[in-house]
Amino acid sequence: MPWGTEPPGGGSPRPWRNRGIAILLGIFLGDAGAHNFYLSQYLRGAMHLVVLVGGVMLFMHGLEVSRANEAAAGIPAGFHLYVIALFLLGTNFLWRWVEVALTAATPLELFVHK
Repeated sequence: MPWGTEPPGGGSPRPWRNRGIAILLGIFLGDAGAHNFYLSQYLRGAMHLVVLVGGVMLFMHGLEVSRANEAAAGIPAGFHLYVIALFLLGTNFLWRWVEVALTAATPLELFVHK
């Protein structure tokens, strides 16, 4: 349902939000999902947060594993954790910019109360 429109069957519309604030939150805090929480899209925001925290935890665990096994030859221990962490963090980064672009492309009438 677009922002600011009446839900089917009546009821109260979604709260009105400022598109500029949503875009700024997406640019600066988008990996943590702040723009989604601001737009009352709590599930999307929580998904951003879970992916971010999971990626950082995997990266940190990869550091710990690689430091513990520095003498191993070949592919460093924990390398697979780095790959998974970078995939998660990179996906979250791209997902954030797609959502910022979609928010910027959303017609202003859906954000402004008439």
